[in-house]
Amino acid sequence: MPDSPQQPPEANASVEARAELPKHLLRKLKITLPGYKLGKVIARGGQAIVIKALQESNGKDVAIKLLREGPLADMAARARLQREISAVAALNHPNIVTVLDHGVTPEGLDYLVMNFVEGQPLNEFISDNQLSENSSLDPAALLK
Repeated sequence: MPDSPQQPPEANASVEARAELPKHLLRKLKITLPGYKLGKVIARGGQAIVIKALQESNGKDVAIKLLREGPLADMAARARLQREISAVAALNHPNIVTVLDHGVTPEGLDYLVMNFVEGQPLNEFISDNQLSENSSLDPAALLK
């Protein structure tokens, strides 16, 4: 999809991220987030998407959780994101992501920036290891 000349430069950074979204969202969702070069969508949920991005100030990979617009981005969803931000920001542990930034995009979408952690999504891990979602896991046994 070529960039049109009338697009602002910030819109160019979101082309890859928008290319991963469903077509009905492609037309209306333009994400700009100053200070971040947006990459591809790495996870989707009912209320949010997670985009891998580059934090331009330090060259580090980050994950940006972005609430979807529309009827699912109601006040309750925004309140849940704020509780998530508060809960994660209060924690300090090497096995928990760090809140690096949060706010509202120029387009009015709530976002949360976390450090990017390379790895396999939990649902894939469960499937690959033939575990049921209800089975108890011994994390130490899985690391051996």
